[in-house]
Amino acid sequence: MASPPRTSALLAMLLAFALGCTGSHGTQTQSPGTPATASILVGGLLQPDGANLNEAVYWQNGTPVLLSPGAGGSVNAMAVSGSSIYAVGWSSLYANGATLWVNGVASNLSTPMDTSPGSDTLSGVAVAGTDVYVSGTVDYGDFGATAVFWKNGVATSLGPGATNGICVQGTDVYVLSTGPDYWKNGTLHGLGSTSGASTPRAIAVTAAGDVLVAGVMVQNNIMVATLWTNGVPKPLSDGVTPAAAAGLAVSGNDVYVAGWIWTGEYTSNAVYWKNGVDAALATPSVATGFYQAQAVVVDGGDVYVAGTVNSAPVVWKNGVINYLTAPYAQGYPSCICILNP
Repeated sequence: MASPPRTSALLAMLLAFALGCTGSHGTQTQSPGTPATASILVGGLLQPDGANLNEAVYWQNGTPVLLSPGAGGSVNAMAVSGSSIYAVGWSSLYANGATLWVNGVASNLSTPMDTSPGSDTLSGVAVAGTDVYVSGTVDYGDFGATAVFWKNGVATSLGPGATNGICVQGTDVYVLSTGPDYWKNGTLHGLGSTSGASTPRAIAVTAAGDVLVAGVMVQNNIMVATLWTNGVPKPLSDGVTPAAAAGLAVSGNDVYVAGWIWTGEYTSNAVYWKNGVDAALATPSVATGFYQAQAVVVDGGDVYVAGTVNSAPVVWKNGVINYLTAPYAQGYPSCICILNP
């Protein structure tokens, strides 16, 4: 087996897949077996057969809903409120790229100084009552990138840098930075790290008010899947084998983190951790490949994880794999949520 890649190469690979790099895989047709009373929504991007273009998409119970047909794009985050479906990301439908879809209808978010065509992206969305909150990164050209959040379309600049998600609890607004840090109501809070760099990927807040962040921390030149609680890091992986955490969900007192563990230079196993204990996700009977878990959500007693098997988008329900690709050859999920009637 090939040795795991160096940390710098792993970080580059992590970033590439976070942004939706392309590959190839045979088309599969199985769709998630979901209860009739709920819809499983998976957002991301896909590349239609024979096309040279990534398109924004979400799958509803395995059926793709194209949000930028014929135009480039990707969905980075989703939320539901009642029967409404919110998705955010990037598309070439608008000059600056920053796109919000509500029930499939696109709109553009921008700021007064936004002058760099196609360079902005939205990273997170949360709905609280009638208010819609969106996080994003705006490129001001020579002035650099700025972290921004919008409340009902009105932008607030947070400072230099980029964002990776948003959540709202009560009147408190939390925006995750790639810093690595997060803003709470506009005040920056750091994430602790024993050494090396850190890459936060997801944020959530518990009912008790604890701020949870999942991501990667580098220790001794090894990538470590990590969960921060109120800024204090706790490794999820062993610190010997490179690993990454990408998705986060809270259900009652339980915390779920989705990610993957490298098994070789170009191979990995998709996993999720429940309260710090890892559970492997089923993989195809074919030879080893690059398998990732990118996002996780819990509905009742069922755990749904979205990710990839090589370049094919999949959902695991309670560890059983289901493919989302038909009729497309490749795609990359970035988020998952539940639409209940």
